[in-house]
Parts: sequence; C-alpha cells; structure tokens
Amino acid sequence: GWYYPDALGYAERDLELDLGLVDATRAQMAADLERLAEETWERVAIHTETGLVNVRQLLLHTIRHLEWHVVTIDDKREAMGLERTAG
Repeated sequence: GWYYPDALGYAERDLELDLGLVDATRAQMAADLERLAEETWERVAIHTETGLVNVRQLLLHTIRHLEWHVVTIDDKREAMGLERTAG
C-alpha cells in the first residue's frame, strides 16, 4: 500500500534545510502570537480530540505535541545507535 512518509522520501531530505524551516516557522509564529490582543487568547473553538478549548489551551496542546515528537525522534535515534538530541 501507499505510505505517505515513504512517498515523501523523508530519509533523503536535507536535514539543515528542514531545521531552517522549523526555525523560520517558529520565529514567524512567535511574532504572530505576540501581536494577538489579550482577549484573543480566550476565544474558543472545538478541537477534534480535546473538545472545547480556548486559543491559549490550543497553543499549549500544540507545544506538548511537538515535545512528544522530540521524544519520539530521540527514541528512534537511540534505537539506531545515534546520540540523543534532547539531553
């Protein structure tokens, strides 16, 4: 069957280019979030997994999800005999 990570060829991607993209995306998102009005942080939406959340909660959920990815990457690196990245 078709498996999208295989089709995207992640193993052949340029690591430095990907890391630069992550850095640029984080910097832009931080600048965008800093410009939000205080009342915007209390706006609510329905998240498909956690239900009713405000913008602040959604951001925290996203941060935790990204932290989970770092742990997963480290676990895979360790399984491959490589040095862990996150301490």
